[in-house]
Amino acid sequence: MSTSTQTTAKETFHFINAPSDAINEALTGLTYLKPDLSYNAAYKTVYRNDLESFSADHVTTIGFAGGGHEPMFGGFVGHNYLSAYVSGNIFASPTAAQIFEAIKLCQPKGGKESKGTLVVCGNYTGDILNAGLAITRAQAAGYKVHFTPVGDDVAVGGKKGGKVGRRGLSGHLIALKSACALAERGENLER
Repeated sequence: MSTSTQTTAKETFHFINAPSDAINEALTGLTYLKPDLSYNAAYKTVYRNDLESFSADHVTTIGFAGGGHEPMFGGFVGHNYLSAYVSGNIFASPTAAQIFEAIKLCQPKGGKESKGTLVVCGNYTGDILNAGLAITRAQAAGYKVHFTPVGDDVAVGGKKGGKVGRRGLSGHLIALKSACALAERGENLER
C-alpha cells in the first residue's frame, strides 16, 4: 500500500515581476504616465525633461528615499515640485554617488552660474550619511548646495525621539511642497 502526500502550492499575487527589477520598472513606468519626466536607470534618478532650461534661472530641488515606496517622491517630480528624485534599492538609502550625480544633473549647462540646489530628505541615518557625503563632494566641486533633513514625526514620542530621531513623515510633504513652490517662483536658495 502506497501513500502519497500531496502538497498544494500557495499562490501569491504581486504587482511586480521580480524584486530585483521592481524599482527600475516602477520608475520607468512613471515616465510613461508623465511624459514630461525622464529616467536615468544607472543612478535610479527621475527628473524633469525641462531641467536644463529650468536650472538656468531657478533653484533646483532634489528628494530621495529608499526604494519600495514608489510612486512616493518619484511621483512628486515635475512642475511646482521636485526637479529630481533619487531612489535607493528596496528599503535602502541611495548611495552618495547617486545623490552626487543628481546634484550634477541639476546644474545649469555651459558654465552658467547656478542658483543652487536644495536637497531634502527624511531623517533616516543612511539618508543623512549618504547625503552628507554627496554634498561634501558637490561643494568641493564648486556646486552651490543646501541640505535640509526633515524630522517632524509625531508618531515617535519625545523620549524615544531623542534616541532614534524623528523621521519626517507627514510634515515632510508640506515642507517639500513649500520649498519647491518657492523654487518655482524664482526665489533664491537662501530663502
